[in-house]
Amino acid sequence: MADATLSRLPKRRKLTDHLEDEKDRIESLMETLADTVRQMQQRVDPLPSTQPTPSTKDGGAKDQDWEQMKLDDKKKLDEKKKLDEKKKLDEKKKLDDKKKLDEKKKLDDKKKLGDQSAASKIRRLPNGLVVEDRKVGQGVAAKSKDTVGLRYVGKLVNGKKFDSNVSGPPFRFTLGNGSVIRGWDIGVAGMKVGGSRRLTIPPALAYRQRGVPPDIPPNATLIFDITLVELK
Repeated sequence: MADATLSRLPKRRKLTDHLEDEKDRIESLMETLADTVRQMQQRVDPLPSTQPTPSTKDGGAKDQDWEQMKLDDKKKLDEKKKLDEKKKLDEKKKLDDKKKLDEKKKLDDKKKLGDQSAASKIRRLPNGLVVEDRKVGQGVAAKSKDTVGLRYVGKLVNGKKFDSNVSGPPFRFTLGNGSVIRGWDIGVAGMKVGGSRRLTIPPALAYRQRGVPPDIPPNATLIFDITLVELK
């Protein structure tokens, strides 16, 4: 029995040696394969692992491009906003200018109408008397032989006041009987109570060459602002 066991030992040793050889061969193949893989990786990615790969670089460039695009878009939006605001301001200015022009035109038209209306109330008589109605009164119109009561202020053409009756009893006289200057007899006729007039009286219808020294010089044109307060 022992002899049979001993006779099989060389065969087992041969098998063991064969396995060891196969193991060494496989390990050599694995090392060769690993070297081949490393070489292939170096050919594909020659950069050190610590440096950014091309894909990483491309990604960074794309990020920068994206940020730049966002900045450009924001800039465009800001510029558009400024243009829109400027356009609104320009349109508002145009509207304001048009409104001012319209208002000015209305005022000018109103002034023209007022001037025309005022001119229509001014009468220049052939004798040189100028009658300007400032306010039309009510009731019957004053005529010759009526007794009238007036408030008045008398001035020279230079604006100097020479006489007035603005308080106390009104100045009363009979119209048309020659008790006052002719400019009054003519100019007061036709007034109604409450009415106001301005009479510009030439010297021929006032005090002529004699005047009323020292207040009224010779050949003076007189201006009277009168209001009719009584009519009998």
